Amino acid sequence: MKIGVRGIGPEYPCYVILEAGLNHCGNFSRAMDMVKVAKDCGADAVKFQKRSMKDLYRADVLADPERESHSIGVYVPLLRDCELTEDQHQLLSDKCAELGMDYLCSAWDIPSLDFLERLGVLAHKIPSACFGDKFLACAVAATEKPTIISTGMHELKEIEQMAPFYKQLFGSDRLAVMHCVSSYPTANKDVNLKFMRWLGRTFETDYGYSGHERGIPITVAAVALGASIIERHFTLDRTLPGPDQAASLEPHGCETMIRHIRAVEEALGDEKTFNRGEFMARETIGKALTWALDHAAGEMTMDESFTSTSPGYGIPVYEWEKYSGKVLVKDVKAGTLVGAGDFGEAQGGSK
Repeated sequence: MKIGVRGIGPEYPCYVILEAGLNHCGNFSRAMDMVKVAKDCGADAVKFQKRSMKDLYRADVLADPERESHSIGVYVPLLRDCELTEDQHQLLSDKCAELGMDYLCSAWDIPSLDFLERLGVLAHKIPSACFGDKFLACAVAATEKPTIISTGMHELKEIEQMAPFYKQLFGSDRLAVMHCVSSYPTANKDVNLKFMRWLGRTFETDYGYSGHERGIPITVAAVALGASIIERHFTLDRTLPGPDQAASLEPHGCETMIRHIRAVEEALGDEKTFNRGEFMARETIGKALTWALDHAAGEMTMDESFTSTSPGYGIPVYEWEKYSGKVLVKDVKAGTLVGAGDFGEAQGGSK
C-alpha cells in the first residue's frame, strides 16, 4: 500500500500518524498549532475527524441527547462544539502540504467522505466506531484510495465476520488494518499487542497499532512486533477538556516516541555482522589460546598444555583442539601465546 509517495509495509519506515481528534476543542488556531507540532515531532501525518452531525445521529437524538443516555447527552454537544468547518479543514490540509506532511481525516459518515474526496485526501481512515458500517466501507472503497481501518469496539467474532468483506472490497494493496482498544486510557493488561499479527494474517495485509494507553513503551514495542503504521492521539495540553486528553501524548512525548520508533527500526536488521567496534572490543577483552605448561621442542602437546588469557589477539581459544596432540618444533613457555609457528606452520593465526 502507498499513501502519497510513502510506501507502507515491513520494508519501509513505520508510518506515524499523530491524531488530533477532538483535542483542539473546536479551536481552529489550536488545530493549526497542532499541525505545526506534529511536523516538529517528526510525524508522517496529522489526522483530524469529520462528521456531519445531522447525517451521523438520528434527529430525535440531536433534538434531545439526554433522552438516550447521560453519556450521549454529554458527547453529542461536545461533538457539535468540536466540529471544524469545511473551510477550516481546507486550511489545515493546505498547511500540511506547505510543511511537507500528510493531512488525514476520518470520515464518520458518507457526506463527510464526499467532502474529503473534494478536498483531495491521499487516503481514508475508517474509525473503530464505523468498522461494522458496510455502507460507509463500500463508499470508501469506491474512491479507490488507500484505506486504514481500526478494529476497536468490536469483539473477535465480529472482526472474523467482517474480515472476508474487507478483503474482497479492498484487496491487500489498498488496505491496512489497525489493532485498537477503544478505552481511554487503555490499561496495559488490556492491550494484547501481539493480536496485531493475527489481524495481519487474517486480513492478509499490512497491520499497525492505534494506541490509547498512557506513555510510549507499548507503542514503540508495536514497531518491534511488525507494525507498519502507528497512530497515537496527541494534545497540546492534557488538562484541556475532552474525552481523549487523558490518553493523549503531549508534544515532548510525541517527539520522544517517534525518536524511539526510529531507533528501534534502525535496530531491526536480521543479519549477524562483525563490525569494527566488536573487533576492537574482542582484541581488548576477548581471550586467546595460551600455553599453560612449558614444553621443549619435539614434545607432543596434550589438552592440559593449553589455557586462555586476555587480550584477545592470537589464536582463538575455540581452536585449541586443532593443536592438541601435535609435536612442537620449538621450546614454548607457560603464559605465552600459542602460535602456529610453534608447530612449524605458517605464522599468522586468526584474530
